[in-house]
Amino acid sequence: MRDDSAAEPPVSPADAWHLADLVGACYVEVAAIAGEAARPHGLTLGELVALAILAQQPDGVSQSTWARLQGVTRQRAHVVTRSMEARGLVRGEGRGRDSLVRFTAKGRRTTESLRESVGAVLADAMAGLSPARLQDTAELLTGLLGSLRADNSDSSEEPSRLRARQPRTNRG
Repeated sequence: MRDDSAAEPPVSPADAWHLADLVGACYVEVAAIAGEAARPHGLTLGELVALAILAQQPDGVSQSTWARLQGVTRQRAHVVTRSMEARGLVRGEGRGRDSLVRFTAKGRRTTESLRESVGAVLADAMAGLSPARLQDTAELLTGLLGSLRADNSDSSEEPSRLRARQPRTNRG
């Protein structure tokens, strides 16, 4: 019988650092592969990321939220928006912080095509993992992301990576 009165110890700073280092290394590898796969489509890695984020926002997204989700400044998100507007991939509606970014039909088709082509390149790169291992990894990363987002659930516009974090206890 399990003793529920004994709480699990909190994650140690060393373990958290190690995990963050591994996740960061995976990001670098995935970004390099995805960026290389996006290049023949005339897109930068930043534009690919922006399109992938927009694809998760069916009603469009505000410039400030889009910037936060991309991990860039509002000014950088504005530059990306203008570049993709010029190519007919997105359209901005309104002005200022309340302006929305939405897909055009061309942008939606391009993103669907990218999902297939970039996804195929990533699948090849991950071929060394079994489907069960990939599923386990996806579940673990989903849990980690949920924990990180719960820890950053305030409404501040400051990028979460710059906000000071308080020590946490294991939420189980």
